[in-house]
Amino acid sequence: MTKDELLELMDDFMLNGWDIPHFCVEVFNDEIDDYEYIVNPASSLSYKRKYYDKAYDDDLRLKANNNIHIKDAYPLSVIRRKL
Repeated sequence: MTKDELLELMDDFMLNGWDIPHFCVEVFNDEIDDYEYIVNPASSLSYKRKYYDKAYDDDLRLKANNNIHIKDAYPLSVIRRKL
């Protein structure tokens, strides 16, 4: 995935909503060889889009730490149970 693809997907999600309340970004850290999953509510996606556009390069590597990069992103429906 490239930054253009990520931003286009986010734009499409914000415009069309898809009736899905969350957006997930898979971030990989080379230093620990593992993924982190960031789940954002649809309501904050405009802010997060600006952040990803500014903080990541065209290959979706974090400018402040090249070991961190976005691998994938997708709408996500989360079912939350109360414990």
